[in-house]
Amino acid sequence: AMDLFNAAVLDRAGVRYGSVVTRSRPPGLRTTLAAGFDPGAQAIHAIYGAIYRVSATTPPAETPRLDAAQRRALLAAYGKVPSPRANDGIVPTRSQVHGRVIAAVRADHLDTIGHFNDPSTNPPHFDWLTTGTGFDRADFESVWERVLDFALASHPR
Repeated sequence: AMDLFNAAVLDRAGVRYGSVVTRSRPPGLRTTLAAGFDPGAQAIHAIYGAIYRVSATTPPAETPRLDAAQRRALLAAYGKVPSPRANDGIVPTRSQVHGRVIAAVRADHLDTIGHFNDPSTNPPHFDWLTTGTGFDRADFESVWERVLDFALASHPR
């Protein structure tokens, strides 16, 4: 579906494009332990494991190519360029890249929009996907400060 969309929609001249890229840990013993002993968290983690595996099936030939700056940003964030199998539990990581990489973080698909575990807030907030990324309020604020900086930066014409 995205191939059809991308073929039909071109970037508009004069518009800067940027992306927030997320990558979660592959499900396994480490992420299962990070979910803790709560049966609800373990059930959600099992669902995460299933959808992660489905998202990891993108054929390498269908993985978008990265330009040099995008490649450097992912390398700096993750220590290596993510493989075509890497994803955030919903979307392949490399498929999220469009334009400048504003931020590349270890997070699941919902963390960066505010659905991360933060029981200290009132009312308490609980994670929708139990992935063991460790994404927290400080990470959330850092990502959105970078998005704001990108949005407010002047763009030479």
